[in-house]
Amino acid sequence: MKFILYILLLTCAPALAEQNSDFLSAYDAFRAGDQIKLERYAQRLKNSPLEVYVSYYRLRMGIVKADAATVKAFLSRPEDTPVIDLLRADWLKLLGDRQHWELFDAEYPRLIKEDTDLTCYALQSRRHNGDVAALREVRKLWFVGKVQPESCVVLFDTAMSVDIINDQDIHQRLRLALEAGNVSLAQLLFDHREGDNALFSEALRSAAADPDRYLGKMIRDNLVPEKITPVKITPEKIAPENLTAQNLTPEKLIPAKLTQELLRAGRADTALFALQRLAKQSTELAAARWAKIGSYFPQAEQHYFYGWLAYEAARNHDERALQWYKAAADTPLNEQQMAWRVRAALRALDWPEVLTGIEAMSGAQQQDAAWQYWQARAWQALGRSLDARGKFAKLSSEYSFYGQLASEELAGSPLLGNTAPTYKPDQQAIAAIEALPGIQRTLALYRMGLRSEALEEWRWALRNFNDKELLAAAELARRNEMYDRAIGAADKTVHVHDFSLRYLAPYREALQAHIQEHGLEEAWVYGLMRQESRFVTNAKSHAGAAGLMQIMPSTARWVATKLGLKNYRNELIHQLDTNLRLGTYYMKTVLSQSGNSPVLASAAYNAGPSRARQWRGEGSLEGAIYIETIPYQETRDYVKKVMSNTIYYAQQFGDPTRSLKQRLGSVAGSSATQQVPPLDTTAGEP
Repeated sequence: MKFILYILLLTCAPALAEQNSDFLSAYDAFRAGDQIKLERYAQRLKNSPLEVYVSYYRLRMGIVKADAATVKAFLSRPEDTPVIDLLRADWLKLLGDRQHWELFDAEYPRLIKEDTDLTCYALQSRRHNGDVAALREVRKLWFVGKVQPESCVVLFDTAMSVDIINDQDIHQRLRLALEAGNVSLAQLLFDHREGDNALFSEALRSAAADPDRYLGKMIRDNLVPEKITPVKITPEKIAPENLTAQNLTPEKLIPAKLTQELLRAGRADTALFALQRLAKQSTELAAARWAKIGSYFPQAEQHYFYGWLAYEAARNHDERALQWYKAAADTPLNEQQMAWRVRAALRALDWPEVLTGIEAMSGAQQQDAAWQYWQARAWQALGRSLDARGKFAKLSSEYSFYGQLASEELAGSPLLGNTAPTYKPDQQAIAAIEALPGIQRTLALYRMGLRSEALEEWRWALRNFNDKELLAAAELARRNEMYDRAIGAADKTVHVHDFSLRYLAPYREALQAHIQEHGLEEAWVYGLMRQESRFVTNAKSHAGAAGLMQIMPSTARWVATKLGLKNYRNELIHQLDTNLRLGTYYMKTVLSQSGNSPVLASAAYNAGPSRARQWRGEGSLEGAIYIETIPYQETRDYVKKVMSNTIYYAQQFGDPTRSLKQRLGSVAGSSATQQVPPLDTTAGEP
């Protein structure tokens, strides 16, 4: 029997290699727009499992001239693959652009992966068919700070002409655009308002290029009137009872000349944009400029800017953040501003303000695990132990950073995956998954190095799987060394789990010597590697970090020099042993220079040692609070996951039990003096 299998392998291998070569050539022809070459390889791939891809390439290249019958025939194919829905979306956009609404309406309900462009074409079709509600529905797509597709713009213009989108709506979106730094969209939106558009555009460009200079010029150009003493407007002074006592209104506190100048040609919006942009660069400079001109803005505008000043101050760990949040009064805050109000309160250990900030969030935002946990901690600190335990109990069922912390608050020890129902798929279950055409296409694409296409096919195939099917798929992926796909599939289970698949530990033999050499904890190393690369050896980040341990080339060269690696070159960063050697040395370096705090070291590995050090408090901070108040969302989520991963790996490796809270510990204050390596591992996230 073994001999027969061996002969089959010898017979099939060359044919498979030739088929793969043909497909890659067809793929290259499609990307190059070479119709003749594509047709040649299409004939050779008629019986290939990936023939549907080749048919998609052929049809996509000629879709502008394709007849409806040919397109419909492809869209009616029985294969369950993302490329069919991809062509459907392309064709629908073409039909919408041509306003072929009958064909559009027949195919649109079959679309699986929706996008905004097609949503607006569908609304155009409804309006064409006399549906008066279509314009009111498109209004929901108006309130974003980015440019929407042209299919939406047509509807927006009509909605504005009949006042469904009014001047107030235009101003609100203008503000959203400026908050997002989208100057070009802001200029387009200002064209819908009355005034000197040219003046506004020039001012906006100046404010975007150098906000501090622009604000200084405002003052120097006598926007602040001479011979008029600015009135210092504080939250107390503008309180209704104080205004009544002084027989004043907010408008009387603002010199008329400046009010008119600020409002003329969008000056108020531009000035607030400059102030907001400056606050992002320097809270101190923005506060100084605001002290000079803030009193000349209407009360609502003052509250609005205080909300942004407070947000940027909170992200910079400025102690004035909570004071400025209070000055923002009842101005509407977005989710990020709300979140940082709570984080500033956590930093100050102001538990009443933590609770107030969370309760001010929308119901949806409050359901986030972070705010569930910190609400329970606030209740606990304020003596509402019964409420806190109820919240911890609900949250502890989640296998996550906050679920682990919540379970520890209840039991004093971690509640781990071995308490969950487990399932190990048998060979029959795995074979059933492997036989699926979508999985076959995934494996074929993966083996040819077409990782993004393989990922899309894999996600498509798994989208309706139950827990047991997901775990069978995860095991199949593991056997094919698709470790990232195995982890991703195992992570999706809800009722039954396999934590050995969620927390795969490949390359242990190769890693042992390096771990022992540097005295590192294996669970922490694996917790970090899982988050960095999901064990994809050729992984590469947008910033240029590479390999299993995602090392930046500059850091790799620095470490190579420290290790005395002669003839080191950048290509070696993807070599397994070299990558592990460089990465573990750097982990040991940042750990030693972080006071042996894995929290601080994990932050340093991701965002760079100097940034991680800057985020400390003046005094010692609880590890969980340090993590929660990391300004970069990418790094904040990264450190949470690394530390959570570490707990699961420690259990899997049979290490002595230590709770997550013990591992987080406290992060020493900024007064601690520690040396820092000269190079950062990643560029971080602004």
